[in-house]
Amino acid sequence: MANQRQYLEWHGQQWRVRVKVPARVRDLIGRGKLTYPLHTADLKEADARKWPIVSRLKGAIAAADRALGTNDPLEAEALGHRLSSDEENTQFAIRLRAEQVEEFQGLDRAKAFFALASGQVTPLDHHAAAFLRHQGYRLKSEGDFQRVLGWLGDWLRVARLNVALEAVRRVDAGKFLSESLM
Repeated sequence: MANQRQYLEWHGQQWRVRVKVPARVRDLIGRGKLTYPLHTADLKEADARKWPIVSRLKGAIAAADRALGTNDPLEAEALGHRLSSDEENTQFAIRLRAEQVEEFQGLDRAKAFFALASGQVTPLDHHAAAFLRHQGYRLKSEGDFQRVLGWLGDWLRVARLNVALEAVRRVDAGKFLSESLM
C-alpha cells in the first residue's frame, strides 16, 4: 500500500501538498518546492484530496522542462512567462517584452511571443509526451506519432498557419491529410 504521507507536509494546523522541483528547472520555476494547501487536518482526507493537485504541480514541472528543451530562446522565454505565478506582474512583463521583440524582430514575432507567453496558444507538440504516456502506445507507434506531428508542423509552416494546437481546425487537418499523407 502506498504511503499516506507521500507528497504531504504538515504546515501550521493543516496538511498541504509538497512536490520537489528538480534542480534543472528551479531557475525557471523560481522555487525548490511547490506547495498547495489542502485545508484539512485529517490525514485520510488529505491523502484523498492530494492526487489531482500533485498531478497539476507535476504538470507545471513538466512544462518547465519542455520550455528548457526548446531550440528557440524566445519560445523558451515565452513558456517561462507562462509558468510564472504572479499574474499581474507577469502580464506587464509580457507586454513590455513583446514591445521589445516588435522593435528588434518585427510585429509577427512579437504577436507570436505574446500569444504563447500569455497562454492564448499552445505549441503543437506541447502535450505530445503526456498524450503518448496516457495512450500507452508501443515504441513503433510512438515514433510514427512523433513523425506525423513533425510533418503536420512543417505543413502548417508552409501553409503560413500558426504552429499551435489552437490553429489546427478540422478543415486544416483534412487538407493536411489529403495533401501530405495520401
